Amino acid sequence: MERIIRQLMDFARPVKPVRGEIRVNELVQSSLAQIDPELERHQVEILPVENGADLHIHGDRLRLEQALINLLRNAIQAASGGQLRLSWQAGVNGGLSITVEDTGTGVELQNVAHILEPFFTTKPVGVGTGLGLAVVNAVMNEHGGRIEIGRSELGGALFRMWLPAGSDKEVSS
Repeated sequence: MERIIRQLMDFARPVKPVRGEIRVNELVQSSLAQIDPELERHQVEILPVENGADLHIHGDRLRLEQALINLLRNAIQAASGGQLRLSWQAGVNGGLSITVEDTGTGVELQNVAHILEPFFTTKPVGVGTGLGLAVVNAVMNEHGGRIEIGRSELGGALFRMWLPAGSDKEVSS
């Protein structure tokens, strides 16, 4: 109940972004730490991915973390008893992408056009609010980015958050 109310409030109220430099490695680790109990409960394994560069982005850390957690939660629910993969990389034409893939059933073609709309859900009543992906979409818009939906090589869904050129740089240690 608390999560549903929080999602409604996050979606409905305008939030003034607090932007700063964010290490993608730290964003990912913090997000994973928050959903670790869900990974265990659903028995989902995270596949190791080698992300060579220590990238950073300029943005609102809490909002980007919220978007990533929403994608991870969807992947965990879809891949219950399966696997998910989380990766990030600098884009070929600039920018940065963070990708979440799962071994679930994927997104059906007829749902792709509506899946980012508020309150649209394919989950049973009482399981989903239809706000998680709408919030992800709103966060990407706030950052001048976008979300891409596709089929994963793992067999399930692929969700990629694209952030625009100029938001990614290698961090010197």
